[in-house]
Amino acid sequence: SETLEPDWWPDIDLEGPRLKQKADHECLEEGSRNIDMYRIACAYRGNHGLEEQDILTLLLKRNEEIADPLPIDELVKVARSASRRDPSDAAKDQPDELPVISVRDMALRDDPEPPSMLGQWLQKGTATMIYAPPGIGKTNVAMAICQAAVTGGACGHWLPGVEKARRVLYMDGELAIWMLKKRAMMFFSPQDNVDLFSMVDYQDQHPRLSLNDEYGRYLLTDRLVNGGYDLVVLDNRSDFWRGDENDNNEAQHLNDYVGMLRHRGIAVILNHHTTKGGDFRGASAAIQNLENVIEVARPKEEQDIKLGRIQVEFKKNRNDTHPTHDPQLIKLTKPATPTGNYHFRPIE
Repeated sequence: SETLEPDWWPDIDLEGPRLKQKADHECLEEGSRNIDMYRIACAYRGNHGLEEQDILTLLLKRNEEIADPLPIDELVKVARSASRRDPSDAAKDQPDELPVISVRDMALRDDPEPPSMLGQWLQKGTATMIYAPPGIGKTNVAMAICQAAVTGGACGHWLPGVEKARRVLYMDGELAIWMLKKRAMMFFSPQDNVDLFSMVDYQDQHPRLSLNDEYGRYLLTDRLVNGGYDLVVLDNRSDFWRGDENDNNEAQHLNDYVGMLRHRGIAVILNHHTTKGGDFRGASAAIQNLENVIEVARPKEEQDIKLGRIQVEFKKNRNDTHPTHDPQLIKLTKPATPTGNYHFRPIE
């Protein structure tokens, strides 16, 4: 990266007299040191794409000009926080005050509920985690959900949505390419608007794709936005987000990225594993920004297990007025014709 000389000052294009670059680099107002430093840090990030260390170098220089300088540890926090923002987002003007809206004005706003692609839970711009122990069938469930979303069909007890997904991207992180093909052919027809990504296939020619990496996030975001996708599945979460699953800060970084996709109207499904105790694996922050959390598990009754049934249950749902949010039994069913697809039928 470019070496930052001590007298190198990136241009800052922000409103407000406190933040205008001046020849004499006048001092910032003491009462607004933290917020001003954060706004400057965001300008460095947004206008120039600087990383944490370069931002900190420039903030340290700025800090020398303040009558009552900020402690170094505060500057480190400011630089780190700004560096984690998407540059295109960080470039936006930081507000001088917190914007609020009255209930009356909120009632007048035109903010329609996003259309559902399946049931009343898989809406455009929502995020969902599906978790299960190994071998239960969470991949089958996720693919069946995609099939229903893109064809306008049902899946188990979930009724067809009001609008089909224009396009679906299913990203697999662990299956051999022949196994991914076999699974995909069970649920999708050649005419279905579904695309596949195979990590195994990708790694034959490229380094492993990781969404912890800025370039990995760029590749996926570019594909989703320019490809017109309404739904993406990451199967599984651990394959695409490397790091300490028990770290809440790590989990929040993924939440931030998923939140950016949701803001663009793209629904996200994260397939995930369970602990030995049966709960989803990792930090509690992993689900705090999600609309839906679905557990796929073996039924409690032995007879249901023998009949090949599985149980799906919402552990979290923000649109929780629909009756099918209670535990439901479903069964994978073979197609009636050689050219048909597998699907999950409801068990009453």
